[in-house]
Amino acid sequence: RAWAALGFETHHLYDEQGAKLIPGDLVMAEGLEDKFLPHIPGATYVLHNCDWSKYGEREARYLALQVYTHDVLDRDCRRLAPFTYHQSVPGCLGVLYQPWATNLLPEEINLENSRLERSANVVWVGTIGDGVFGNREQIDPFRKEAGAHGFVWWQLPTCNDELHRTAIKMAALAPTITGKWQTEVGYIPCRAFKNVSYGQPCLTNSAAVYSALNGHATLDTDTAHLFAVGIHVAEDREAIADAMRYVQAEHTFINRCQRILEVIA
Repeated sequence: RAWAALGFETHHLYDEQGAKLIPGDLVMAEGLEDKFLPHIPGATYVLHNCDWSKYGEREARYLALQVYTHDVLDRDCRRLAPFTYHQSVPGCLGVLYQPWATNLLPEEINLENSRLERSANVVWVGTIGDGVFGNREQIDPFRKEAGAHGFVWWQLPTCNDELHRTAIKMAALAPTITGKWQTEVGYIPCRAFKNVSYGQPCLTNSAAVYSALNGHATLDTDTAHLFAVGIHVAEDREAIADAMRYVQAEHTFINRCQRILEVIA
């Protein structure tokens, strides 16, 4: 949808339909759907989590797409924008590191959603788990504090886009809490941008998320206290609208596609 909004004719092809590609195409693929991806001279490829060894020896225009984490700062990379870096790699177009974004286009972000009447639900869309990459230890204090104040914790492990947007925009709160590993490496989950674009304040324990939103967020590593602060932050509807404007300008897939074009030009 973002490429179409930028004026490109777009097609969503399944792996076996790759024979339809022609020189001049910009091809995006990820590692679960590139088994039969053909090499088309003159095409440009943007590849996420693909087996790079399949492409590294080909004389073609290949760009690897990865998410930002703090270890990017230890590499020889060119900074394109906050949390967006390009690493040169011989024989290809290199690696572009950037966060994901809200799935709304700029014109679809409705600032009036900042002023909606809210439910008594605290909503989390996604998984909650344990282990090295888990987040339960960080989420539980927020969840328990919400329950102690009479709010209903509502988790949606999976849902369609419409339910996702409705549940978030009508929620009392929808935090962006990262687990220990994500917090330490600086991973920025897309829920930060989605939740704000749907009309919620960003309540987070992640300094990277706070910085990515240029301070249009509330940061507290004590997630129980984050809830206590958050119920007051949610009343500042103009601050929420300001955060929405920032995401509208900086964190949609329009911005991400423009960075890809900047690198492959």
